[in-house]
Amino acid sequence: TPLEDQQLAGLVMWVPAGAIYLAAGLYLGWRVLDAAEQRARRAPPATSAAGALVHARTQPNSLNGPE
Repeated sequence: TPLEDQQLAGLVMWVPAGAIYLAAGLYLGWRVLDAAEQRARRAPPATSAAGALVHARTQPNSLNGPE
């Protein structure tokens, strides 16, 4: 029937287009997660000497002993 033909044509048009959008979304999601991982790898460790110095200066009596 014409209605079934039109429904089949709609399916034929929507499935490939949906697959393209799905592939693009997965690729972009992968790029975002990969970029976040790269930034985390380049970040200095939290236990650096500068971090220890900041911690020591903000904590009372941590380097000087009791006053």
